[in-house]
Amino acid sequence: MKIVKKIYSFIKKERGFSLMEMVVTMVALSIIMLPVSKLVNVSVVGYTTIRNYGFVVESARIGMNIMMAELRSIETQTDISDGSTTSITLDDPASTNFTEYAFDSDNEMILFNKGYTILGFPFTNESYPLVIFVKDFEMTYYDRSDNEITVPSANLWRIQIKMVVGDDASEYALYNQVFPRQWLN
Repeated sequence: MKIVKKIYSFIKKERGFSLMEMVVTMVALSIIMLPVSKLVNVSVVGYTTIRNYGFVVESARIGMNIMMAELRSIETQTDISDGSTTSITLDDPASTNFTEYAFDSDNEMILFNKGYTILGFPFTNESYPLVIFVKDFEMTYYDRSDNEITVPSANLWRIQIKMVVGDDASEYALYNQVFPRQWLN
């Protein structure tokens, strides 16, 4: 009995928080933490959006540089077997190989295709996405007088490329032009 009295007196001397104090504290902390949690959420969403958007733009730049290097190495006008505003096909005169860059608007990507021809018929191994999240792609061809021409021809002097990448919320446009190497002479 003595032990029970000691425990009871110890509990009675112990001062704690009442239920009402706990509820008031919880409500006050909730009111304070609501704007802080929204701020943290906005910061995290903004960071991931910018990081993902940076990835899309950087991959578009890399794809554009690959395409520019290939176009710059064209030796003669006959190395371009086909061209339009959304695609171009380059032939390798030393072999039966060809390279094709084409805009697939349904899947929003630039396709890169290496293949070969046998008896005049093109055979491809597989098309690979070179750039993804492409909203618009346009190739414009110019002659020496800087007049626009509709398709690559013998008087082709310069190729200008416009590529728009992004998602539904934001877009970024890349522009570049190339003067094929052997034509500058």
